Amino acid sequence: LRRIGFTLGTMGGSVVSGEESFLLEWRASDEVHFTVRAFDTPVARAYRLFPFLVRRRRRELFTRYLRAISPLYTTPA
Repeated sequence: LRRIGFTLGTMGGSVVSGEESFLLEWRASDEVHFTVRAFDTPVARAYRLFPFLVRRRRRELFTRYLRAISPLYTTPA
């Protein structure tokens, strides 16, 4: 098993406060697994008042992550 990863955290001035971790595993069976874990909480007033904005932004970010790691990924219609 080969494993590599990194974690990012927000800094002051961000609209949300949280962290994301990215982990890539290459297993003995030659399978590759990519894991993204994220948690956050809204800081900006608009995001606290309209939580659907946070959900929409999360969805956009994860779609970009998937497209970046797999050219076969497409967004469901």
